[in-house]
Amino acid sequence: AIELSILSEYYGREIAAYDIQTTRCDLYGQDKKYNERVMLIYDGLHYDALAMSPAEGAPEEFDQTIFSVYDGTIEVVERLALNLVKDAHR
Repeated sequence: AIELSILSEYYGREIAAYDIQTTRCDLYGQDKKYNERVMLIYDGLHYDALAMSPAEGAPEEFDQTIFSVYDGTIEVVERLALNLVKDAHR
């Protein structure tokens, strides 16, 4: 966890780490008022970046991995991420 805190500060972004074993989300850098957030899934061994695709089958270069914290869309992205984590937990 200390590594994610360091990376959050280095990149100047919040990092949300979702644990698929517990469905818990740890948020790093939220006290710094960063404007952007990245999301990771942790499976107990390693982390994978969460990416949002604009449409099913869209090329990977259109995937979004950095999200604005203050534009009103972060709540939707968080809800989708949590649904994915809950599905992976089953």
